[in-house]
Amino acid sequence: MIGADIWRPHLERLCPLGIYEGLIQAKVPILPFKEKSVDVSLACEILEHLPKHDGYLLLNELERVSRSLIIVSSPMGWPQQEIYGNPYEKHISEWKPEEFENLGYKVKIVDAVVLPRTLRLVDEMRRAIFRLPHPRLVIAHKILKI
Repeated sequence: MIGADIWRPHLERLCPLGIYEGLIQAKVPILPFKEKSVDVSLACEILEHLPKHDGYLLLNELERVSRSLIIVSSPMGWPQQEIYGNPYEKHISEWKPEEFENLGYKVKIVDAVVLPRTLRLVDEMRRAIFRLPHPRLVIAHKILKI
């Protein structure tokens, strides 16, 4: 299992956990992997950090490097600025389910807020007061023909 991120502090925090066999610093949309070199690609909450054009390029790259399955997720109704001092955390695009479906992905939408009951109530009140949409995740997968 190989992890990739553009922000070095993320990689430095992940390294001691021993989750990944390898970690690489990479700037998407271009992936530093050979064609069909990975079995499964998992891109969780990455697309929204890219301009749409780059997001589509990344999806093409995932198809290029993957042998059997691509899984992506992206939040809807979840604006975000830079956090943790990471300039790459800003959300600059939003992906709709039909955009994935048009590319041959199967799509599911799930609630993105999994909070304890008390925090969930506070979050709902904040969203009502500021008229914020309820955050959801688009989870899409595509089985590749071998």
